[in-house]
Amino acid sequence: MRISSSWDRRALSVLASLLLVVGLSITMAAAPAHAESEDTIVAWGRNTWGEAEVPAGMTNVKQISVTAHSVVLLDDGTVRSWGHDTYGEAQVPTGLADVVEIAAGGFHTMALRGDGSLVVWGLNTDGQTDVPPGLTDIAAISGGRFHSLVLHGDGTVTAWGSNSHGQSTVPAGLDDVVAIDGGGWHNLALRSDGTVVAWGDNSYGQSSVPAGLDDVVAIAAGWNHSLALRSDGTVVAWGSNEYGQSSVPADLPPVAQISAGGTHSLVALADGTVRTWGDSNYGIQNVPTGITGVTQISSKAMHSMVLADDPAPTPVRNLVASLVTSAKVTLNWGYPDQPSDRDVTKIVVRKSSGDQAPATITDGVDVPLSRALQQYVTDESGMSVGERVSYSVFAQDRAGNVSRAASITVPVAFPGPVTSLAATVASPTSLDLTWTNPANDQLKKIIVRRAVGTTPPATPTSGSNVTLATAIAEGVTNTGLAPGTTYSYSVFAQDRIGNISPLGPGSVVSASPSGTVTPPTGAGPAPVTNLAAPIVSNAKVNLTWQYPSGTARIVVRGAPGETAPATPADGVDVTLGRAVTTSATDPTGLEVGQRYSYSVFTFDAEGRPSVPISITVPVAFPSPITNATAAPSGANALVLTWTNPTNDQLKKIIVRRAVGSTPPPTPTSGSNVSLDIALATTVTNTGLVAGTTYSYSFFAQDRIGNISPLGAGSTLTATTVPLG
Repeated sequence: MRISSSWDRRALSVLASLLLVVGLSITMAAAPAHAESEDTIVAWGRNTWGEAEVPAGMTNVKQISVTAHSVVLLDDGTVRSWGHDTYGEAQVPTGLADVVEIAAGGFHTMALRGDGSLVVWGLNTDGQTDVPPGLTDIAAISGGRFHSLVLHGDGTVTAWGSNSHGQSTVPAGLDDVVAIDGGGWHNLALRSDGTVVAWGDNSYGQSSVPAGLDDVVAIAAGWNHSLALRSDGTVVAWGSNEYGQSSVPADLPPVAQISAGGTHSLVALADGTVRTWGDSNYGIQNVPTGITGVTQISSKAMHSMVLADDPAPTPVRNLVASLVTSAKVTLNWGYPDQPSDRDVTKIVVRKSSGDQAPATITDGVDVPLSRALQQYVTDESGMSVGERVSYSVFAQDRAGNVSRAASITVPVAFPGPVTSLAATVASPTSLDLTWTNPANDQLKKIIVRRAVGTTPPATPTSGSNVTLATAIAEGVTNTGLAPGTTYSYSVFAQDRIGNISPLGPGSVVSASPSGTVTPPTGAGPAPVTNLAAPIVSNAKVNLTWQYPSGTARIVVRGAPGETAPATPADGVDVTLGRAVTTSATDPTGLEVGQRYSYSVFTFDAEGRPSVPISITVPVAFPSPITNATAAPSGANALVLTWTNPTNDQLKKIIVRRAVGSTPPPTPTSGSNVSLDIALATTVTNTGLVAGTTYSYSFFAQDRIGNISPLGAGSTLTATTVPLG
């Protein structure tokens, strides 16, 4: 902007304050270039024409201005626009560049270029886009609903377009103006002495400036109301208050910026957050959470927009490949969890072949997600043997800012060699083989191959196969051997893709059944500790424990009833995901009334088992509910309370009601009393008949479906208060 020599120091001081005000966005010619930033534009409210949908990648923004359409000035002097476009107001003229200020009118758009020229486009029913010839020395611009305004460097104002209410007739002698704003059918002008001048429509008193209003540093004109910001951070409003838009909240903290909407008011607080009041249609009062560091605001119609300092989202957390097979790859992650990440609206997954993960959101190829925000994806293209694929997951916020990549290459590792392969004589015709599987959560199966003689099979198809009881077993008894014959074994690990582990020193062994059984000698290893069953349901049983140091592998065996397996050969095997782990899940679950026992064994490197540590589940069937009481609550309700049994596997409480003095004998008798939560200990039973006797029974049900019996404190009979 060019500053006239007629402006005094007072005007420059007021103008400096105005540089904070969003509606002006004044740029001095001598000021340094606006630094590029990763500011976020956030918009909310009416979105009938997409005006509140901010295009992705909208960064390096210098100024915002909105009515029924949205206009953005970028740091490079170009303009973007979207929203209502019936009159071409969102169609930026081709080649428009070197813009230093923008202003959105009701259905037209204004752009001031660095050479002082003014470009206007959109609706022209009242001549609002017809720039008067000879218009020069423009310092600031503003668009009213159907008219246009400019502020000149000498402090005077020019207006044109609709003059239905005198809004384009500038008061005679108006000068020394430092800021302007065009409203619906009226205008505001701020003079360098901190006073305000208004003209145009005054149907709602919007042009009647409150007496004594001074020390003003910013102004904002809405459709039918006006705002003024004073230097102490307080806001004064006048004009239409049909929706409360002129009722400034009493608890409003110090304000830094103001904007008057069609029927609401928007302010930026000194702490960088925003407040709004007035009309609540279109959700315009629903300020998105997490908005901080606000540098500009705009709300000329029925939606609001803010420009805020916003770092790119932090990366997604805990990226893992939970499934890697020849048919598909499943990735899981957690959302970014920092306060600045609350505006994340989209997750993008990209992939590339090899060990080099995509570095940006456009590298590689897209892996489609079913929703914009989710914490997993399945790539069903799968993988080939020997292939590696790298994935990057990005978080993107409303403005299009993109997080750094969280990356993973799969398979994370090809299967390492099986180790610690050992053979001991089990009988004259059998050998016990034990080994340690590689640590790899994508293993699919173990392959044991056998050959006669001292040369182990070289490949997973050489020799003959030794059948295993489970896919990723760590031991087998190979029977049917010839006494006195030497056999050689090779053990391979195969992942879900089909990759095969190489042979290592601990992957092969040669042995001969001699007719003499030579069991391992010495004391067994220490057993597991803290065995527990945190989940016992009709779908699964989950066991957890802690294992001692030096554990080479763990075996879990199960058996129906209350007698737990005494040895690693008793009962049936519960498959584990890896050789040494702290948990197991038996997916068979339990039936009502059934009990099942488990034993957990540790093995040391020499193959010796520990003593069993055992547990029977359920640890206890649900015991009766106790202390059931009833208290009247008016004539038509009873307040029921009770104490639930101590049982960490409870699923829900069932309350049944019957009319009369006989409590329901089963959890399906009588009628149900709905509870607010599954394991409630109180409920108010409403809708009862005054002066009537009711009986209640209380049952506890566990995750399997077992129901507690009725006890002395599980039933009650009570009478509601009679009327009169």
